[in-house]
Amino acid sequence: METYIEDKDLMAFFLRENITDPRGRVTLVDNDAQSITAEKIVNVSSTFKISHITNVKLDSNSLVAFVDYLYDIKNRKIIFFEEQTGSLTFDIYGGVKTIIVNDIVVDNKVNWIFSDIPRNNNMSNDNFPRISIIYISRPTQILGNFDSCEVTNNRFQVDVWTKKDYVASVDVGGYNSNLADDKLAMFLNNSIKDSLKANAFDLTSKHFRDFIPIESPRLEDFNDELNLYNSKLEFFIKSIKTN
Repeated sequence: METYIEDKDLMAFFLRENITDPRGRVTLVDNDAQSITAEKIVNVSSTFKISHITNVKLDSNSLVAFVDYLYDIKNRKIIFFEEQTGSLTFDIYGGVKTIIVNDIVVDNKVNWIFSDIPRNNNMSNDNFPRISIIYISRPTQILGNFDSCEVTNNRFQVDVWTKKDYVASVDVGGYNSNLADDKLAMFLNNSIKDSLKANAFDLTSKHFRDFIPIESPRLEDFNDELNLYNSKLEFFIKSIKTN
């Protein structure tokens, strides 16, 4: 089975696992245990809205995300790169159950980090903060001929969007602090930068190398139309594709 996942999706998964939602929309909501035989695709039975899946083990042996498997939260599946047999367990992080009215999802407040620009207009205040990840550029070098390794130097832009007057209690240096507006937007983007610096092994498991910030997070002009503050972080990080 040919499996493809974009670098910006991998970065979104990394941030979902490592950045704490100040609204507490994402928590450990379920555990799953299944006995599988020669399976490549496993359905996730939880009815909760899924943000990410962690602590995946087969016969008590830990598996590495995006090395041994990837997960598809939209279609609620774990996809292995090789057939697997044994006792499978994993933890599910998410939030409120999905509510569907006339085939439209009306309760979608769990996933707050997106590998694209999220919809920010006509959204209720409790959908914020929101984080988006986009490419600025992606020059790629092929190291040889035929099925050679490819190294892409991703230039990412991460945007944090916060609503005016929302106050969050966050951990700043071991102390609880109340932050709002532009200060909250800057705090979250600085947390992202610090997490990228500190989690070298986790980044390596997702095929990333050499995190280089272009500049410290910066604050954009207040968006009067949407009543939003916006902080931006730009950085380079390499991804390596092997065949």
